[in-house]
Amino acid sequence: MPKYLLLAEKINKNIKYKYSSNHFKNLNNLIIEIKKAIAGTELKFLYNFVNFEGAVISCQNEVPITLDMSLIPKHKNEDDFVLWLADFIDRITIDTSKGID
Repeated sequence: MPKYLLLAEKINKNIKYKYSSNHFKNLNNLIIEIKKAIAGTELKFLYNFVNFEGAVISCQNEVPITLDMSLIPKHKNEDDFVLWLADFIDRITIDTSKGID
């Protein structure tokens, strides 16, 4: 989890001034920043396609995962947001250095 917290803090700094009232735009910016942050690391996205009309879709098995935007902490509550973001990164990525169990 510490590596996810470090990534979340780095991403939070990069998006701090990009936030708007449009939640889908914020989520899109967040995904872009996560992609930039994990580039060149052992982390890889679990999902290849993001559908912002209500679900995140995995192209591998086509299983929709619903995303409740109200559960995302307000960005102004920085500590809560960073903790949520670290967990979010953990859930949408896979650590390829750990191997397959």
